[in-house]
Amino acid sequence: MTSTFIPRPWLGVLALLACATLWSMNGPLIKILNRPDAMDRALRLFGFSGTSGLDAPPPDTEPSDSAPPDSAPSDSATSAAAPVAPAATRDAGPGAAVGADAQIAATDKTQHEVRPVSPWTIASYRSLLGAAIFVPLAWPHRGTLRRVKLRWILAGVILFILMTTTFVVANTLTTASNAIVLQYTAPLVVFALSPLVLGERPSAGEGWVLLIVLVGVGVIFFAQPAGDTLGLVISLSSGLWYGALTVALRGLREVDARVVVGMNTLCSGLVLLPLVALYGSFSVTPFQLAMLALLGIAQFATPYLLFSYGVRHVEAHRASLITLLEVFLNPLLTWLVVAEAPGSATLLGGPIIVLGVVAWIFATLRRRSAHKRQ
Repeated sequence: MTSTFIPRPWLGVLALLACATLWSMNGPLIKILNRPDAMDRALRLFGFSGTSGLDAPPPDTEPSDSAPPDSAPSDSATSAAAPVAPAATRDAGPGAAVGADAQIAATDKTQHEVRPVSPWTIASYRSLLGAAIFVPLAWPHRGTLRRVKLRWILAGVILFILMTTTFVVANTLTTASNAIVLQYTAPLVVFALSPLVLGERPSAGEGWVLLIVLVGVGVIFFAQPAGDTLGLVISLSSGLWYGALTVALRGLREVDARVVVGMNTLCSGLVLLPLVALYGSFSVTPFQLAMLALLGIAQFATPYLLFSYGVRHVEAHRASLITLLEVFLNPLLTWLVVAEAPGSATLLGGPIIVLGVVAWIFATLRRRSAHKRQ
């Protein structure tokens, strides 16, 4: 019924706008998982006391029978449970007492330290958690894979793994704004490949819109302070894989979008498990698991479902222009949640990108309205 009032191409545009918004959550969520200081700030932002009060590893000693391990102790209970310095130390004077207090504080800090989650664990777990939701939804429609050639399926899976993994790794090596900006060199790849692979030729007007958008990207990138070279290179490679994936998903437009998301997330999560074993850890705290579930379902799988739907009804180069909104929203959310400031370059370049995307949307609407009147 909805498509009666809203043309399918514009439903595709709305899906891509929602996709860009959800994608923008990846910056703060990855920082929370990979940086303990970001986790502490996020917890306090939402009313918790910090990692030590929520999901710290259990202490070496057995908990008291008078209070459950997960309950927050009262002041009196805390005083009773705190280690007491030996009598010899108490009698030695204030200097010894200070030293004992410092030792107790150091022991407490070690007990409550939360290890960061490795990028390989983040990339694998979020894919598997997303797959747990979408594979059952995709299974009844798996027959739609027969509508496309095997090379499109393989290209979609491989490019998806490369793009998502390099992006997660980049976010742990450089700022969220640098990672997302360099990933969005993808439209250059899309504009180059679409005529050759898909036979879709961008109009001259859309080429000018792309230039406006790239001016914003250039302002954000070139005005940034010098960062980690490895992180910047990996971010740039993520943009290459993202552009190629956009073209591949356009080639998979005859496949049900749930099948595309389920297939890509499942394969990505399984392929990365050996890297988790070698360079990461399978162990996470309950809070980290909850964040991974949010990352895997709300931020990862759902947006790709929307993206797969959107590119079925919107040409690949136009889809890339719309999702460029993430370049502005991602650093903004990261700053609001974990206080990683995007810098003046992002604040200047982001509005330019938004202006370019909005200009394209209104120009397209005006052109279609004029075409209907003829």
